[in-house]
Amino acid sequence: MFATDLRCEMLQNPSAIDEPYPLLSWCCNEGAQQQYYQIQVADSRQQLEAGTAELWDTGAVQSNAQFQILYAGKPLNSGQSVFWRVRVSNETAETFGDWSEIAEWSMGLLEQSDWLGLWLSYPVSGCHDAAYFRKAIEINGAIKRAQVFATSRGVYEVNINGSKANDDWLSPGWTDYNKRIYYRSYDVSSLITSGTNVLGGVVSEGWYKGQIGFQGLQALYGYECMLRMQLRIEYEDGRVEEFSTDDTWKTSLGSVLQSSFLMGENTDPAHEPVGWLNPDYDDSAWSKPTCFKEGESYWSQKHGTTRPVVSNLESHPSQPVRIVGEFPAIGMWETDPGSFVFDLGQNFAGWARIKVQGRPGTVIRLRFAEVLQSDRTLYVENYRSASSTDTYIIRSEEEEIWEPRFTFHGFQYVEVTGLENPSLDTVLGLAISSDCPRIGHFSCSHAGVNKLVSNAWWTQRANFIDLPTDCPQRDERLGWTGDALAFVNTASYCADVNPFFNKWIQDVMDTQMENGAVTDTAPNGCFDGKPADAAWGDALTGCPWAIYQFFGDKRLLERSYPAMKRWLEYYKSTSKDWIREDTHCYGDWLDDNDQTAHPVLLTAYFAFSARICADVAQVLGHSEDEAQYREWWQHIIAAFQQRFVKDGIVESDSQTSLVVALDMDLLPEEQRVAAAKRLADKIAERGMRLSTGFVGTHLILPVL
Repeated sequence: MFATDLRCEMLQNPSAIDEPYPLLSWCCNEGAQQQYYQIQVADSRQQLEAGTAELWDTGAVQSNAQFQILYAGKPLNSGQSVFWRVRVSNETAETFGDWSEIAEWSMGLLEQSDWLGLWLSYPVSGCHDAAYFRKAIEINGAIKRAQVFATSRGVYEVNINGSKANDDWLSPGWTDYNKRIYYRSYDVSSLITSGTNVLGGVVSEGWYKGQIGFQGLQALYGYECMLRMQLRIEYEDGRVEEFSTDDTWKTSLGSVLQSSFLMGENTDPAHEPVGWLNPDYDDSAWSKPTCFKEGESYWSQKHGTTRPVVSNLESHPSQPVRIVGEFPAIGMWETDPGSFVFDLGQNFAGWARIKVQGRPGTVIRLRFAEVLQSDRTLYVENYRSASSTDTYIIRSEEEEIWEPRFTFHGFQYVEVTGLENPSLDTVLGLAISSDCPRIGHFSCSHAGVNKLVSNAWWTQRANFIDLPTDCPQRDERLGWTGDALAFVNTASYCADVNPFFNKWIQDVMDTQMENGAVTDTAPNGCFDGKPADAAWGDALTGCPWAIYQFFGDKRLLERSYPAMKRWLEYYKSTSKDWIREDTHCYGDWLDDNDQTAHPVLLTAYFAFSARICADVAQVLGHSEDEAQYREWWQHIIAAFQQRFVKDGIVESDSQTSLVVALDMDLLPEEQRVAAAKRLADKIAERGMRLSTGFVGTHLILPVL
């Protein structure tokens, strides 16, 4: 018997953990029943291999627990490397199996004061080019370990001595930057050498400053994109030296002339400062950056005023966005002279890498689409105002390979104009997603069902880019709460989305207003002051509860519970005699001409969240709360039945009204059979087709 899949804070070998006492988890080999475990934690791999564990040794612990075991060893320090292993027994403390493979994690910067230096921005306000930053440093001595901590207002790329140092994309992700900003760390030991080294960073607009959503909002959080970096060097002789962004750095513009998630990226390599990451590069023509200290003000378009630079920097709790798939073109055809469409064979989110050769100065334009029109040209009406177009200008007569760095598209087809004789290998599709490990698979003998499962999986990948979104292609791409609530169960069957939802539930809580309401999207980009609708805002209760049911994440419940209670109090304050009806409601969004009365849904989801709050209170041991919320739940059910139910028929008599009442246990027991038969009859009346929308569709199969 042995332990596998070791996790710290639910992540495999994570870096920058800023929980001072993190949670450790593992699995046992299939079929094994753990009775004892032993954890050893040390400063080095060599210690463990030698059989010592100076940081923590639990000894034999009689327990079948394998999830979220609290580290209780010696205090850990910022930037510290930690190594650990586990062994388990299915019999006695004397019959342990072999030790697991050694896993590791590294600590982040545990205190805000551990962050040195300043925020840097390009000195011209409102500039839409990506800004480049560089600094030459001297390293004196043999290096044991080098670690970079990086974050930005915008999205960043870290460079060390000419190499991209981060294997992720679009970090630090999207948050309410006025409340928290995430950072990541990278082991750059292999990139740092003794002598002169160059630290570099590039920052583009991303969610911070770029266009967001269907309202054309831009510079939502500020006009100035900013970079903050810190390099920590551990020398073999025990010394520690740190370098950070400050007023000795230099900044310039480069080849990325404009980059937007919705509009695309424009690159002219003629503007690239060639060799800017080399130690001997002359940066005398570069500018001095604008530097911001904590508390200094910058302009916020969202708030229409200046706001202080408040970092509240936290380690990113979820998996990073990475390239998760490559799709070579499977077809190519010419639609107009010099205009070629490439079929990549799969709808996904990401970008195209192109291989081109032509006359210098030739503009290569790439447009993207999910489907084609009847004449095999691109259909782009569903992109609405998002132009989703990349351009690249050929620099030399030699073959060039290019891909964007700070944008992404949802697509299957790419139209390329500007090339004379392209071939299938001109375009390679690169799919990106938050790198949540896949844990669930399904296949059967029916090709159509297998394709449906594949479509669901790629839909998840395309919409799980740092947050769960509604779509990856058009002028929206928002973290709609209703979409996430409808999909959280499917997502959890497919992949380890526990860290992913931990991050996003915090985004939801960050939208909570004084009255307890949250907003329809999180992070909140478009709906300041508007309370979320029923079945949307209930993601605040429904998603943490689903994650607990799938993954056993009790700590997420503990973190979310106060916000859940405030949401339920908001529901109660907007009800009368336990019925909710006088508030905005999307209803069963996109139903097929089978509408459900809004008060039915508003009241049903009041019951939904009351029941979850009671269940969470029970798990957390809050017995008084549990009793209160179960009483509320019963009051809501009684009011629902009196107002909306008669002889197994629910008001509106829609498929969704019946589904919701059955799924949420809102019917008298003696009327459930009649309601279920009524639902089956209504489906048969429509030729065995569904009429449900957002609310009913994800519930109807479990109910049936």
